[in-house]
Amino acid sequence: MPKNSDDKHTFYNLLNQYTGKTAHHEKNSFHFIRILESLKIKPGDLMVSFDVVSLFTKVPVEESLTLLSQHFNKDILALYKHVLTSNYFCVDGQFYEQTDGVAMGSPLSPVIANFYMEDFETKAIKQATPKPAFCTDMLMIISSSGHMGKEN
Repeated sequence: MPKNSDDKHTFYNLLNQYTGKTAHHEKNSFHFIRILESLKIKPGDLMVSFDVVSLFTKVPVEESLTLLSQHFNKDILALYKHVLTSNYFCVDGQFYEQTDGVAMGSPLSPVIANFYMEDFETKAIKQATPKPAFCTDMLMIISSSGHMGKEN
């Protein structure tokens, strides 16, 4: 039994300090709206929205563990591995082991998904041609003029 309510979220709290640090991260929908209101979008600019269908089941656990190894020692990493690879669920009285992605319903899954996706997005943006003029977690704008300015 956890000593206090925060103990059961220790892995979440350890990892959460490494998320939300990218330039293209929006904190919430209100922050996203403020960002959109500050943009000057011109005719010819291309707007692209993103969504990952069934995100939790698409998060590659081994790649996520590799990313985690850049921030945590082998003992903490072993605990993350155990939590991420020991997922079981029950349907109609039958138990199954989840073999792909992270478990839906786990308090750790959202932060693991964010952690992985931020790395994925950063790499994708670096490799993109043409470079996006503006990018958030959900939206990218590729400017026809080669740059995107914020309104003054």
